[in-house]
Amino acid sequence: MTATLNFETDSVSITPYLASGKSDTLSMSRKNSTEWEEKVIFNETGTHKIVATAAAPDGSVLDDTIEIKVIPISFGDINFDQLF
Repeated sequence: MTATLNFETDSVSITPYLASGKSDTLSMSRKNSTEWEEKVIFNETGTHKIVATAAAPDGSVLDDTIEIKVIPISFGDINFDQLF
């Protein structure tokens, strides 16, 4: 997951809120002056909310939210010839 900002900041965090009610806050790694990244793996199906949070240069805290829908699949459902 990549967060792109239009300002520099010292840290960016993401908090996934899973459909089951579980949550955890992860610190993202700086990719460059305006991009931060972190690998996120969802092991449960459902619609999950992810909130990215960063502090702006003026000290205000900004956040943005996206939703991810994870659906169950089996290897029989995947046509590997069409993936590449």
